[in-house]
Amino acid sequence: MPIIYFDITDDDVWEPMQVDQDDPNAYWNGGGFLSGAPVNAAATFDGAMWASVKVDPNFQWRGRRIRAGFTVPKRHQNMRQLVIVTAGAVDVECGEDDVKTETVRPGEFFVVDEGVPYRLTAGPEGCVYLECWTGPMSLVETCWHDDPAWIRR
Repeated sequence: MPIIYFDITDDDVWEPMQVDQDDPNAYWNGGGFLSGAPVNAAATFDGAMWASVKVDPNFQWRGRRIRAGFTVPKRHQNMRQLVIVTAGAVDVECGEDDVKTETVRPGEFFVVDEGVPYRLTAGPEGCVYLECWTGPMSLVETCWHDDPAWIRR
């Protein structure tokens, strides 16, 4: 097996990320699936996030990049999540009423417990991070919340 070296901040290791509104593991906090929600996931995330093509998901990690100033709508997941910021910065708002906001910078990380709603807003330089969960990524269920960051249908 070869050893692969790459710079996670290099533009060549990213591809545009699509949020699939019909994903069977994507739910709407008001009930049902994201596909039935009054939001447009494709329009909301259009050009705002990228997925790494180099971070190997076999290790249960994903690389993500967020456009400067973009807010990822509030969500919660069915597993505990670890996020390590490698470039830029991100404001993390946690809790049902966004009671706690922290700015996380390169070399710092945060953990979101299962079922805790959170929202991410990239700083002025954007944000690059690695994420993983306490179980296999194939079992991660995301429940999206009604949030002003969504573009409506």
